[in-house]
Amino acid sequence: LLSMAEHDCRADHDFPKLGEIFAFRALFALRQEKMQVAATCAKQALDWLPQTQDIWRGLSATIASTEWIELGYFQQARDALGEAYTRLARTNNHLFRQVATIKLAQVHAELGEIQQATLLYRQVLEASTSTADENLAKPLAHWRGTALLGYAVLCYECNELARASQLLQEAMTLSQTHAFLHHEVHALLVLARVQQAQGQVLVAQQQLADLFERIPASQSQLVQDIQTAQAHLALSVGDHLTLQHWATRRTPHADFAQRTEEDLLLARWLRTQGKEEEAYHQLEQILLATREAGHTRRMLEVMVEMALSTLARKRRAEAQGMLREVLVLALPHNPVRLFLDAGEQMAMLLHSLLPQCHDQPLLAYLRAVLLAFSAQQQTGTPALAASLVEPLSSQELRVLRLLAEHRTNAEIAEVLVVSINTVRTQVQSIYSKLGVHKRSAASEVARDLKLL
Repeated sequence: LLSMAEHDCRADHDFPKLGEIFAFRALFALRQEKMQVAATCAKQALDWLPQTQDIWRGLSATIASTEWIELGYFQQARDALGEAYTRLARTNNHLFRQVATIKLAQVHAELGEIQQATLLYRQVLEASTSTADENLAKPLAHWRGTALLGYAVLCYECNELARASQLLQEAMTLSQTHAFLHHEVHALLVLARVQQAQGQVLVAQQQLADLFERIPASQSQLVQDIQTAQAHLALSVGDHLTLQHWATRRTPHADFAQRTEEDLLLARWLRTQGKEEEAYHQLEQILLATREAGHTRRMLEVMVEMALSTLARKRRAEAQGMLREVLVLALPHNPVRLFLDAGEQMAMLLHSLLPQCHDQPLLAYLRAVLLAFSAQQQTGTPALAASLVEPLSSQELRVLRLLAEHRTNAEIAEVLVVSINTVRTQVQSIYSKLGVHKRSAASEVARDLKLL
């Protein structure tokens, strides 16, 4: 039907109507997750649509921005989405308004503009999502899930971990209800970061291991995202074998922000191995790319890592200068996890800046971050979670649950339809991973780690 309409409009040289047709093609391709086709059609639509056509121009600008975001052109995306947001705010199309608002929030977040992004996400979540149109129910649920995920990430960056967990639980419930696999996976990936921040590293590792087992290999992008999250956790516990395996097998991510995150993880790993010069050289390249893209959020993460790398090279004064610059750039938006995730060396380096800091707003921000470090130390990180680096397999979890029910090896073998020797081997593996030597201790540790 679209092809027939396009043929007639071309014959009549009706370019405004052709603009509507290509805008509709862009929407259709977006629903089919054909992002490149959607962006191409949207840009063509913008060339033909009249300025008075708010709905279709607003939608087309929103869709075209997805390509700019993926390529790392965040300033251009923000300008296009700002216009789209203004246009669609004048219309009664609830779905298109939601999409534009969320996309604009995502760009603000990547630019490090936490308050603006938070305001937009809240606007989406507070808006009514009920609809009598069954065809719109699922798309609206999809975009609500996207907003929940985006808002949860911002709460994490502000160290509001309880609020982040609450939003992620809602996102996962919504994802499971509507079979949104991508949303569910990414909610679990963010939840793993929250759990790591709460000192529950082993819980996060087990969660990711279970997730990895149930995602089909055909979902290659999701598999890659899970492996990167596992590598993050591996770095936090010094599991260099997992990091080596990830580094040698990874392929560069198509998305600019994700690719930058992976490159930064590699640089951190190099520093922990004592390869400070190599790490610093790689960080300089990442910093250049993020500055050119205007990707403030990632740029600040790179600068934090560069300060630590410089400190490792015995250049304390230079590291202090770099860190002060990060604080000045971060001050308008007050991120906290930016520093907390860098570890105790960062806390000591921040503390060394106190005598040099005389600007009152900057000093207040610095003290707030140090207070967050102090609160995190008081909460404590379980020694077990920090020392174990290998999660239990699905079969080992089944054995562990039966152990906790006081089943004998013979009974476990009968339930799982395996040999007693296999059960003995799996029990020893469980003991080794949990750092225990008997069943009662395994059950106790497993309950503490919420594995049961």
